[in-house]
Amino acid sequence: MGNYLLCSHPLAGKPFYIESIHLNIYSIEELCFFLSTNMAIADEVILNPLLAEWLSEQCGIINIKEYNSIVVSDEKIGHRLYWIFVKSHYFAENELRKYKVRIDAFDNTGRMERQKLKGDALLKFGKYKRSIGCYEEVFAMQGISSKPSFFRATVWHNMGCAYEKLFQTARAVKCFEKAFEIDGSDIFRDSYIKAVYFDSGEKKAEEEIKKLELDDNYLHELKRQISEIKAKPVTGDIQKTLNEWVKQYHLSVDQ
Repeated sequence: MGNYLLCSHPLAGKPFYIESIHLNIYSIEELCFFLSTNMAIADEVILNPLLAEWLSEQCGIINIKEYNSIVVSDEKIGHRLYWIFVKSHYFAENELRKYKVRIDAFDNTGRMERQKLKGDALLKFGKYKRSIGCYEEVFAMQGISSKPSFFRATVWHNMGCAYEKLFQTARAVKCFEKAFEIDGSDIFRDSYIKAVYFDSGEKKAEEEIKKLELDDNYLHELKRQISEIKAKPVTGDIQKTLNEWVKQYHLSVDQ
């Protein structure tokens, strides 16, 4: 049996639209669930000037003057986020205390780490172009070279994943290669070789495997994993399916 979200407040007559991920929110409970599970992009909700109006007129849980008096900035959204959680009565008291700790920790996270987390969240929601923009901003920030190798490699790796989703495989290969150069962990190595395989074919992947002095078992395992990636069959109306693919692609690049 699945989990259910019980709404004790009435549903909003007009949804709150989160433009960055194309999502409509229909209740204060739904909003709190989204904010508590997607804190990395909570700023795009909390800093939206239309939120106060929606919470007041559609949910009837806040006083706009009181809401606007709570200090908030691009890097410090925690006080207003916590205030919404309190006013909604969404969490039990013990849960609220735990989220207060999480909110404070997130507010005190460095700007670079927050931007990386935002890119990860947008990647999860299929907003690949915007996630790439977040990762590029991370690399443009002062002090990036002093960050641990795993952090920098992960940003390159995740950017590669976004390019791969956009079918820009050559760019994806370069990102995965950069990640592997920075941190030689197996996870970055494997992603790089698989990207080479899909972009340039088996022969090129074999060349990279030999260059890295990996044994034949590695190549056999790579082929096995790739053989298990099955293409989904196209069923029903072909044109309808193609139109849906085009629609999803445009949404992923925010066009």
